[in-house]
Amino acid sequence: MITAPRNRDELRAVKGLEKKIHAGDAYVAAREAAIRTAPGIRNDAIRALACHAPAEELDERLPQHQRRKGAPETPDE
Repeated sequence: MITAPRNRDELRAVKGLEKKIHAGDAYVAAREAAIRTAPGIRNDAIRALACHAPAEELDERLPQHQRRKGAPETPDE
């Protein structure tokens, strides 16, 4: 869940992320946002946010060692 910035540091981070998103670095911006706001978030959630794709669709594009736990070993064709 995304919440409003609570202090100046968070506000500065959000503004910096907005600049990166506009520059085309959506993956990096999403990763930094997740690290700053919720250290326990999983990497697949970050990738899904960055690509605007469902996690299942991402599993098909990722190498086996980067797929979510419990994802099928081979994508359904």
